[in-house]
Amino acid sequence: VVETVNKWQEHHLADKGRRTVYAGDEFYLRAGRDFPPADDYEEYPQLENGVGMAALFLDTVNRFLADEEAVADIASYKDVRPAVNYSEHKRTGEERAGAIKVILATGTLASRIIRPLITDLANRFGLDLQLISINNDFFGHTVSVAGLVTGQDLQKQLKPLIAEQQSSGVETIVMIPDCMLKSDEDIFLDDMSLQDLSDGLGTRIAAVPEQAEGLINALGALASEV
Repeated sequence: VVETVNKWQEHHLADKGRRTVYAGDEFYLRAGRDFPPADDYEEYPQLENGVGMAALFLDTVNRFLADEEAVADIASYKDVRPAVNYSEHKRTGEERAGAIKVILATGTLASRIIRPLITDLANRFGLDLQLISINNDFFGHTVSVAGLVTGQDLQKQLKPLIAEQQSSGVETIVMIPDCMLKSDEDIFLDDMSLQDLSDGLGTRIAAVPEQAEGLINALGALASEV
């Protein structure tokens, strides 16, 4: 598929001066191919359909890491939550005084995009970051997108890890992309609320705007608290 799209891009580029057609992000991941440079997406005309989201995410994070500039605008192609949405959780004295680990929990597809960036982001913000890929037991393991991850899958797969960390005196904060929640509601697709998940895990959970700017700003805000 990628090779076919490349050929059509070359044809349209020569004929119209634009590539016109683009392969979906998942095709590059399945083929083990690098994503095209950001400029190849020509202002991302198919971004709302998910085409080019991975390349834009990687380009934004890598520019941030290279230029050492704050990225403030978290509204890239659609309305997003204006700020990080934290669940309520009363921190104990031990949590406030101990070490902090930040778990980034996302779908299996997004985790493959984010994983190469984890070390650099951790070093940049001075945070202990851990990326956890959540398998979709609710809808089936062939479903890989973060937006279809449910609260019960998060709770089942994160609870043993968080319990182990808490028993060692480590405070855990979980960050999830807000696309896991229903529009304008703190509810997952299985009707579990963000607060229910927070209570079940015994830790703070942050619903972060899914764009790269949202993650960067959320990590920056958290780093300023530590």
